[in-house]
Amino acid sequence: MASKKTKKEYDVITVGSATIDCFINLPTDFKNIKHGAKLLIKDIQLLTGGGGTNVGVGLARLGLKAGFIGEVGEDHSAHLIKKDLEHEGVDFIVKQHSRHLTAYSVILESKGQDRSILVYKGASSYLHPDEIDKANLKTQWLYFGSAMGASMKTMEYLANHARKKKINVYFNPSSYMVKQGRKVLRKILVATKILAMNKEEAQMLLKSGSSSVKSLLTGLWALGPDICIITDGKRGVDVYDGTDFYSLKAHTVKAIDTTGAGDAFGTGFLAGLLMKKKMDKKKRIGFAMKLGIVNSESVIRFVGTKKGLLSKRQALADMKKIYGSC
Repeated sequence: MASKKTKKEYDVITVGSATIDCFINLPTDFKNIKHGAKLLIKDIQLLTGGGGTNVGVGLARLGLKAGFIGEVGEDHSAHLIKKDLEHEGVDFIVKQHSRHLTAYSVILESKGQDRSILVYKGASSYLHPDEIDKANLKTQWLYFGSAMGASMKTMEYLANHARKKKINVYFNPSSYMVKQGRKVLRKILVATKILAMNKEEAQMLLKSGSSSVKSLLTGLWALGPDICIITDGKRGVDVYDGTDFYSLKAHTVKAIDTTGAGDAFGTGFLAGLLMKKKMDKKKRIGFAMKLGIVNSESVIRFVGTKKGLLSKRQALADMKKIYGSC
């Protein structure tokens, strides 16, 4: 249960999944693994993940006051997640009581750079509105990540609350959510100020075969958000604010693990907007894009979704080094 200490005003409260990610490096390519084979592996890493906690930790490292809303079980995985959030200065602001096990992912990576992810959503799909104390929802922004089942209904509840209280919403839906279509996401989209997704997800949501990023951004903007973002891996990121298009290329980086790249970009982009409130709109969006890029390019240099998340000092130094100024 949330303590009185957590009843404060946040810069951002993130809403989404909290998981334990198990990273396993296979000694061979997937195609070489025979049915029934037993493989010896040299290394295994257990790390906390999940879009909600990734963004919460990233924001806290960049100097913002962050809270997290998401469901976990009554198990050791939940203990590890809560301990990690506490260490990073992110408040866990819901009750913890799910009879389901905490969400868990197994990331299998082969020598040939192929990757498969086994996902157990577990408790993350069972967040209910009665677990959230509205007194803990004093925030400038809500960041919505992935949600399914009962948790998606709760996200709709929070979106409605955000509209009533004039709280800004940054929505980064997962492919699971996007596949359900615009009608299903409507209650969240009407409250959304910033909508972010990758190119394939944008095509899926709009039911478009267009390869034109500008066309896709215009289509997303027509759904109601003030700012729309499309990330496109190595290509970079594009943004549209209803008037101007912005584009920023990615840099050549030796990627070790790209699992948390999207979360890291969203973290940096939203933090950038909050850090530069007094800038004019164009410069502010440009700053936010740069911060998002350097944060995501740092994360993919490491295994796991949190290790490479930058501090404010590190991020500004990287931006100055790469772009010549902040």
